[in-house]
Amino acid sequence: MKLHCLCMLLIGCLAAAPARSQDDPAPRPVASEAAPESGVRAWHMVASFTSVVDGNIDHTADPVRAYGAVPSVALAQERQGSRGWGWRYELAAHNYTATDEWDRMSHDVEAFISRRLTKRLKTETNAEANWNGSSDDRENANTFGIGQRVTLRVTDSTRVSFGGAYRYKVYGEEPGTSGPSPYIGGKFDQRFPGDLRLTGAYKHQIRHSRTVRDRYARNAYGLTIGRPVGPGGGQLSIELEYRSQEYERLIKVAGRQVPRIDHRYIADVGYLRSFGDRSEVRWVCGLESRRSSDPSKRFLDPTFGISVGYRVR
Repeated sequence: MKLHCLCMLLIGCLAAAPARSQDDPAPRPVASEAAPESGVRAWHMVASFTSVVDGNIDHTADPVRAYGAVPSVALAQERQGSRGWGWRYELAAHNYTATDEWDRMSHDVEAFISRRLTKRLKTETNAEANWNGSSDDRENANTFGIGQRVTLRVTDSTRVSFGGAYRYKVYGEEPGTSGPSPYIGGKFDQRFPGDLRLTGAYKHQIRHSRTVRDRYARNAYGLTIGRPVGPGGGQLSIELEYRSQEYERLIKVAGRQVPRIDHRYIADVGYLRSFGDRSEVRWVCGLESRRSSDPSKRFLDPTFGISVGYRVR
């Protein structure tokens, strides 16, 4: 509890002064947030509207199909340079058909401070606080966290980063699910000729909820491929992710006690197209599948989303 309060206090301090940086993201296109020149403080406001068709919004064995609309507005300020900082606040309204479980207003506050130690080494401390999730997820939780990341520029086209974060999630309707959810991870970023970009990532996460039922350890492996395609500088991206998740509790299957182990497979294909320097449109097609030792937890979820973003600077 002391650590929880300390994290909330630090988040408040960072948000009050100088935001950047959730699990299970859904399609979330916004207008590009180009970094300002070194030493220049730049602010911008982004208004976006996301429309999504979800083939299994509840992630259950019996799918519930829904249509969702998520309008949002975000205000941010950022300063780049050897000592940078930034903050971002976002307000989003979530509306879905077929169910009211995910209908809500969400508030998301993020902040970061960075320092370039050498020409190749950079550190960044970030903090986040959100209520009812953010515009890019479906989590009805309040999350408070602080993290640290170190990035090394190996060559002009190769970067590696390592980091971790301490997060505390609060579920108002299910208090037993609340608890710490820290993680550590790394990322490898390689650029190739022709503006082809390849990113590999790994994250190890632990969820230590109050009740044993929801405690687990997760290993996630991700691969992202991106490159310009088509006129107007359009960007095509392909994202693949595999997650292995093992729970502490045992479940009964066919009369035997066995550990619950989930395997998730996620694939997303997106295309981002800019119209001028203020507007962007993004199309995303995704498929998520969960295989589990608990047959009742298996599901298949296809999604398709379109987002429009407009930036004012």
